Formats: sequence, structure tokens, C-alpha cells
Amino acid sequence: MNLIKQSNLNLHMQPDSVKHIPANMDKPTIDAAWFEPNATPCLVGKYQKMEIGLKLPEIVQEKIDNFLKRIQPENQLNPYDPELLDVKIILQSPSNQQYIKPAFYYEPYENVGGIYVKQNTDFPFRFRFAPDELGSWKLSVSVVMPNQTINGNYVITFVCVPSNHNGYLVKGNYGDERDRYLYFKESKTTFKGIGMNITHSTYDDNWTPTELAQHKTWIQNFANNGGNFLRLELGAQNALPDWIEFNNYTPRMKHMQMFDELIDLAEEKNIYFMLFRHHVEVLKDGPEWDHVSWVENPYKKAFNLTQRIDFFTHPEVIKWQKHCLRYIMARWGYSSNMSVYEYSELDLFIPESEGRGDIFGKPSKSTEQTSIRDWLAQMAFTTKRHNPNLLFTITFTQGKSPGRLKELYELPKKNSYDFNHVVDLVGFHQYHDERKYTNYEDRFEQTDKLWKYFNKPVICEEIGFSDDPTNLIYCCEPYEFKNNVWATFMMGNMSSGMHWWWDRGIFKSGHEQYFQYLNNFLNSENLESFSYKPNKWKDGSIDKMKIANYYLLSNNNDRVLGWVHNATYRWRNLLNTSNCIQQIFNHTFRCVCEDGHTLITTNPSTNQPFDYYSKKYKDEYESNVSDVVSESFKVEGLKKSINLTKKHWYLIEFYHTQGVLPEKLFSHSFVLYSNSSGSIKIPITLNTLAPDYAYKVSYLGYHKNKPNVQLTDNGK
Repeated sequence: MNLIKQSNLNLHMQPDSVKHIPANMDKPTIDAAWFEPNATPCLVGKYQKMEIGLKLPEIVQEKIDNFLKRIQPENQLNPYDPELLDVKIILQSPSNQQYIKPAFYYEPYENVGGIYVKQNTDFPFRFRFAPDELGSWKLSVSVVMPNQTINGNYVITFVCVPSNHNGYLVKGNYGDERDRYLYFKESKTTFKGIGMNITHSTYDDNWTPTELAQHKTWIQNFANNGGNFLRLELGAQNALPDWIEFNNYTPRMKHMQMFDELIDLAEEKNIYFMLFRHHVEVLKDGPEWDHVSWVENPYKKAFNLTQRIDFFTHPEVIKWQKHCLRYIMARWGYSSNMSVYEYSELDLFIPESEGRGDIFGKPSKSTEQTSIRDWLAQMAFTTKRHNPNLLFTITFTQGKSPGRLKELYELPKKNSYDFNHVVDLVGFHQYHDERKYTNYEDRFEQTDKLWKYFNKPVICEEIGFSDDPTNLIYCCEPYEFKNNVWATFMMGNMSSGMHWWWDRGIFKSGHEQYFQYLNNFLNSENLESFSYKPNKWKDGSIDKMKIANYYLLSNNNDRVLGWVHNATYRWRNLLNTSNCIQQIFNHTFRCVCEDGHTLITTNPSTNQPFDYYSKKYKDEYESNVSDVVSESFKVEGLKKSINLTKKHWYLIEFYHTQGVLPEKLFSHSFVLYSNSSGSIKIPITLNTLAPDYAYKVSYLGYHKNKPNVQLTDNGK
């Protein structure tokens, strides 16, 4: 092996604008080309993407071509089967740590006039990497086949230099409430997630450039309005490599190129993302909105699987699923912005014998349950083996108690571990018709109990109106969306709750603008400096509740971050004041979404007009918003002022959540002291029928008289 130093790489520009690293040797060897970053060959920023292309010896490439062309079966090599062809990259870090990573087979596509056209390349194997250590790295290549190993005749040296990237997300290890959050690897500061589902832009296999452009527009708007945490679906309808053919990913190359562009955009916009797989891959009957189902599953077809449980137990099927995971991690797992890999709504991965219900209906007896848990553990370990920096999780559908979820996460006792040890964070999905108790009771309690059971970051991963036709309300008013964003963050979730209906009214109506206010409100806060515990307060029963207050209280009782809202400012109570809501109730409203789908007020399951007047949506105030300007709310759990002469004083600062420029959201402030029970009663002083506002409470000290603090009254 000859050492090729950076100074004599003999780099020169190729017609395809890459840097070529020649390996002019007599025996079979491997040519390499530096693709990214194109402007700085062999120089890459810390945590940023580099890409190298590899050209294998002609005799090897000929066998690969035979496989792809389906000719000469006796002289083929499947580039997607690492047992037959394993292109390994051996890395040596500046601190002499060694890593072995896989390269992946690649065919480039380019958008030419609105059509993705396949391009030629001399370097069909690619290696992507984001170095996490400054200094000089060394890279060598080895191609392993059953009866032959070919080593590259060189060592490539590349240099990792400082960048402005914060690094991948990691868990905290504080042993207190701070472990609710994730942290930037580089700065060690808290990642304050502003989250949203923008999972896909198509509902069939014909993912078009127009749909991709729309997907990019949503992501750009999300990022431009303060969003920083995204959920992307690697699904059968877009770029899941093994969906068309389980052992040949070439039919998905165009769509995988399109998916590359989504990852590139997330990195460009500094958005961290979750990559998830969906239950519909093995769902017995696909939902109306998705053609994907068990009937079309490529493993069912190729291996003649008769039951869905075979997907989780057949040895050859499991082997190829691991091969696909390897490819996914090689192609996209390099990204420092990919924070979580997930199997979504696990309880809908349903085996045949238990029908369409809960696959974990018999937690202590079900052989199928054990098989699925074992399968999940294998997928988790495979993911971690290829990308140890990536967090792993599974989630379940709504309606599961935390105690039940604990059963679902655990593996049978015969194993030396349980799945709780493999999962890095826990999440839940909770759709509803956004009634008054949905946030105050359901989502708050679910978050609280999951945290107490698992002591891992919790994420309210899918929320929103249940389905058509209630999600039509997003086209009318923003309050349910905005209320959920603020309330779920103040519940102690690692991110604000992630709404699902990105393509069914949310972005069409511009609701993403409200992310800016939460982002700016949190911008100066160092959550790692305090151990914050979520709290809530209301002024009466759920039915009569006019004010709901959600807040994070520091463990030393010195600091509060909170959000309080008029609980009657909700869709059902806007009937007498909103023309749009009136049209919905009268069944005359229509909303055409970006993809042309029209939301209407007809219940799709009954084909009858939806009953928005149902009493289950009403509260004490029925069709009206209550005026709360003369009311007050409480913050409890502060320091107790039990001395008759001295008091614990606090500065209260108020912030707008709408109606002003996001960078000018501060409103006004004043000073109060806590009472003997450790609470303060705060008057609502905004002189409008304000639906909500945010606030911060800071401790000023223990004084006899009111501290002399510069207060601001910025236009109450």
C-alpha cells in the first residue's frame, strides 16, 4: 500500500467537477474521487459532509453490471449484498481511533427541466462521512468478496477544520430534570426543539419533482420561522430502498436522489431531524390516504410469506432488512443533523393471529410479542452498530397508559437486557378534536408519566385534530395550533409537540409564523443552568376553565418560564365571532390544499355532514369567548414568604405570542412577592382580548421593601 500524501495527490478537475485521486498501479486497485465539499478537496468542516467516490476494478464492475442488467447469472455480484461485495472504508482519526464504515452503491440523477434524469458516473460507490474530530484523518479502502480481498493502493489524508456546526444531539447525564432534553455535542448547551412533522409530499409511488419542490418549500418556511426539529418519513411512497425489490435498490435510485436533497436542505437550514419507518409497511389493510400495505410488501412477495409475523421471524427476511439498514446508514446516517432513527406506531405492526388490535394484548404469554421485540432489538443494535451517535426510539399510537407502554418497551426476562435500555427517548402520538382537556389533562399527564417511568427525553411526536373533517379547522383559525406549540413545550417535552397536518391546512394558512415567537422567547434561556419541572394551574373545572397556565419551574424556585392562555379561545367558542367557523358549522366551507386535495365538512366514514355542534365539544361558554382581562392567574411552588417583614420578590416579564414582530415580543414587566404558600397571583394586564401570552419569572431576593428594579411598560 502506497501512502498518497495530500501534497502529491495530483488533483485535477474532471468534466463532472470532482477532484480525481488516481491510483496508477499495475495490479487491480481502486480509483477514488473527492466529490464534496467540491471547493476544498481533502478539507472538510467539523460535523459537515464529505463524499468520496470509488471506482472498483473493471472485472468487479462488470459483475455488478451483469447483476443490474439481469444477465449472466453465473457471473454476477449484487452491490447491495455485503456478504458478496463489501466495500469497506477504514478511517483513522487524529487521536488514532479506528473506524470501519461501509460505502454504498450509487447512481446519480439530476433534475433536468423538471424531470430527474440518470447521469453517468465513473465512481458508482460512494462514501459519506462527517468527521467529529479536528485534525488530519487517514482513509483507506478495502473490497471484500467471498474468495478475494482487494485493498486500495494508497492512503488518503484529509483534514477536518473548525466549522459553525453544533454537532450531533446527545442525551444529558445530569440525573435530574435536565435529562428531559437533548444537548448539542459541541457546545454542551440545551437543544430547545421547535418541532413539526413534514414527513412526505406524496401518497403514491410516483414522487414527482413538483412534490419534492413543495416539500422543500415547507421545510424552508419552517426553518425561516424558527423551526429546528423535523420528522421525515423514509417510506414506501418515497425512498425506502428495499420496497420495490428487497435485494435490489436500483429501482429507488431516483427517489433516493430526491431524498438526498431533503437531507442536504435540512443541513443547510440547520434543522435536526428524526428519520422514521411507518407501520403501513405491514398493515393488513392500508388506510385510505396511503396505498402501502402488507399486500405490496416486497418480502411477502419474494419469500411467499403467509402471515405478517413472518416479517419479524424469517431468518432470510431479517438478514435483508439488516442489509437495508446498513445501506440507509451508509447513505444518510453520516449526517450530524440526523438525530433519531425510529420505528413508528409499533403497535400497528400487527401479526395475523391477533387481528387488528393491540399486538401486545398478552404481554406475558404472546410468542409473537416476543418475536417482534427480539426483531426490534436486532434492528436497534444494527442501527447503533453502523451509527453509534444516532439515537433510537419506537413509538406507539394513542390510548396506551404509561404503565402499558412500560410493558411494551420491555423485553422478556430471559434476555439480559430489555428494550428500555435500547431506546434513547420515548414518544407518543395523541390526536384529538382539541377539546379543553386534551392538553391540560391528556398530553400533560402522558408526558409526565412517561418521564417518571423511563427517565428519558419525552416527545409529543404526533398531535393535532383527529382527521378529516376536523383538521379543516386549521384553514380557519390558528389557536389550536399555537396553543399546542406553547403548551407542549411547557409540559417538559424535549421539543414542542409535532403537529401532523403540515399538508392539510397548517402551512397553507401560514401557521408556521407562530414558531418564531417561541424560538425568540427561548433564545436567551440556558435550560442546562436550571433543573426545570413542568407545572400547570387552572382557574376552575375543565368545563368552566377560563385560564390555563403551563410553566417550567426551576428546582431552586428562582426561575419560571411560562405560558398562560384564555382557555375559551378555541374553535368551538369562536362560532359567534368567526365567519370561517360559521361556514364550517353550516357545511359551506372548503379548503383546497397544496396538492389539490380538498378538505370538506363531510365525515368520510359515514359520508354524512360532520356534527360540529356535538355537545362533547361544548364548554360552559358554548359559542363565545370569555373576557379574562380582569382576571388573574397563579404561579405556585416559589419560595415561601413566611416572615412578616421580609418577602421573596420576583420580577415578572410578559411577552407577546402574536400580533407584533417576533423580535419585539417583549411587552412589559412588574414586581411581586410570593405569599406564605409560595405562590404569586399575577393579574392579566394586556388591555385586549388577548388569547395568550408568555412570561418569565426571576428571583430578585429576600427584602423588606420592593427592590428598585428598572421596569418596562411597552404598550400594554
